[in-house]
Amino acid sequence: MIFIEVYPRKTKESALDFLKKCIAFFPFKIHKILTDNGREFTLKGFRNKYGKRVKVKKHIFTKHCRKNKIDHRTTKARHPWTNGQVERLNGILEEKTIKRYWYKNHQEIYVHLKQIQAKWNYFKRHKTLSLKTIPQVLKEWYIKKPEIFRVQIMLNYRSQNGET
Repeated sequence: MIFIEVYPRKTKESALDFLKKCIAFFPFKIHKILTDNGREFTLKGFRNKYGKRVKVKKHIFTKHCRKNKIDHRTTKARHPWTNGQVERLNGILEEKTIKRYWYKNHQEIYVHLKQIQAKWNYFKRHKTLSLKTIPQVLKEWYIKKPEIFRVQIMLNYRSQNGET
């Protein structure tokens, strides 16, 4: 599943808002989060204006992760391949949006990104999921392990091809 949000600036407040929206969006419990080492996510390696490392209190992003029992991990510096899935998804989104269309304003691209998110999460059949949609796989997992979900999954839905 993917969750897309657009912010005007990369700040710790926007990162925290994104985390809160992710926690509310995904139907299952989030156990681990992998981010890069940006200042919006972590204070790891933070240096003061004189270049000295300073012992600082925990970042608000990390605090919120701990509060929700989420293990916050960061990628290794200068190793973008550790974040390969995210980088690949960014490439896919770029190919489907700014490389194909000219947008008049931020609202147009935001609406288009939300349409891509809905198609990806609810209608696309993924090769890695044996050509099933995400709701089909979530239903299977809910039957096997309902304790990993935060919310109850509706099991009696009818898809277009008549499956229940």
